[in-house]
Amino acid sequence: MSQRADSTNGRTRDRALLLSAAAALAFAVLASAWEFFASQSPSSPLHLGPLAGPVGRLASACWLAGATGLALWSVLGSMGLPARRVRRLKLLALCGWWTLFIGFALGAALGTHGVQVIGAYPRVKLVVAVKLLGCLLLAGFVTDFLLACTSRLRR
Repeated sequence: MSQRADSTNGRTRDRALLLSAAAALAFAVLASAWEFFASQSPSSPLHLGPLAGPVGRLASACWLAGATGLALWSVLGSMGLPARRVRRLKLLALCGWWTLFIGFALGAALGTHGVQVIGAYPRVKLVVAVKLLGCLLLAGFVTDFLLACTSRLRR
């Protein structure tokens, strides 16, 4: 019989997802404030930083990562999955979220959306590469999570 993930009241004992979700929500609050100040007129004394668009995308990504992290934290421990699969899901989710977060943060700091691949400046290509790596990790997480859900339904 395979070893199942430990759970307490349906929540995993490992706090990495919970702490990452809380950190993402804290960053979301900070990025939202940054977006507010970046949206001010450049002649305003309240204007701060580069373009507001990339900063807004950073804030949105942080809100989404925080919310989905909390949801995943509350569900993953009660799914009855093998501990090894739970660890793999957590690793893919955390690495994907934080890699994507770094990509959005780089884009916000450099004032670029980081979506143009052909003819882009070297710094934009770095932002694109980091974002793509994060997306690939999250795609692996989503695929594995959906496979876990379907295998659970078959039992």
